[in-house]
Amino acid sequence: MAAPSSVANARLTLRGHQPRAAELVVVYRAPRTRATRALLSLVGLWALAPVVAVVPPHIPWAVIAFCGGIYFAIRQWTGEYLVHRFEGACPRCAATLPLSAGSRIRLPHSMVCYSCHHEPVLEVQ
Repeated sequence: MAAPSSVANARLTLRGHQPRAAELVVVYRAPRTRATRALLSLVGLWALAPVVAVVPPHIPWAVIAFCGGIYFAIRQWTGEYLVHRFEGACPRCAATLPLSAGSRIRLPHSMVCYSCHHEPVLEVQ
């Protein structure tokens, strides 16, 4: 994996409010890496489905493994950037916004402010 690359011009925007600067350190995940991880998630959980189907109550476990494969494959594919560090505040109320290290995001990324319940957007210029 490549070293973290700093995104210097990150900002949080919210319609009708002044944008706020944000500090964002991310690593770009190449399409080949994302596709490989998505395929491994899909195949791994789908291979697990028949194995867990022998555990009573049989059908729900197989369905959960099947749907879980789809869910995790989509998450792996859509996560274009891997977040190493994020610091930013809501443009409306100045509350700190949560985005934990290890999150996979695609930019622009919509966030939720749990203080004022608005949805600022994390953008990179």
